[in-house]
Amino acid sequence: MNRYWDSVGKNVVIIGGTIEGCGLAGFLVERCRNVTLVDRVRCWVGEPLMRFPLMRKVTVKPNVQYREITDKGLSITTREGKQEILDADTIITALSPKLNTELYSAIKGKSLKPTSSVWMPKSQALS
Repeated sequence: MNRYWDSVGKNVVIIGGTIEGCGLAGFLVERCRNVTLVDRVRCWVGEPLMRFPLMRKVTVKPNVQYREITDKGLSITTREGKQEILDADTIITALSPKLNTELYSAIKGKSLKPTSSVWMPKSQALS
C-alpha cells in the first residue's frame, strides 16, 4: 500500500506557522523530510508543540513576505529585507481558515430556493 506522504519531496517548505503548519512539519520531520516553516506573521515557535525535540529539526522563518514559487523553491523577503530562495521540491500551504463573510453579506435577506446543488434567488430559479 502506498503511503500518502511518499509523494512529498525531501525538501519541504510549509507556508503557515500556526497549529496546522507546525503539526504537519512535525509529521514530515518524523518521515525524514527537511522542513522549513514560514509565515507572514509569526510561527508558534515558543508554543508547546514546537518544544518537542523533533521540532528542533524544523527551520523556522517568521515575518516573511512570499514573492513567488520558482523551480528551485519559494522566493521570500525576510523581515530584514533580504531576498532568499528557500530550496524546496515540495511547497505546501497549511494556513488557518479565515472567516469570509462576503458571500453571506451578498445573500443576506434574500429569499433563496435550492435548484439542484446550486442556490440562487427564487426569481432566477428554474421551475
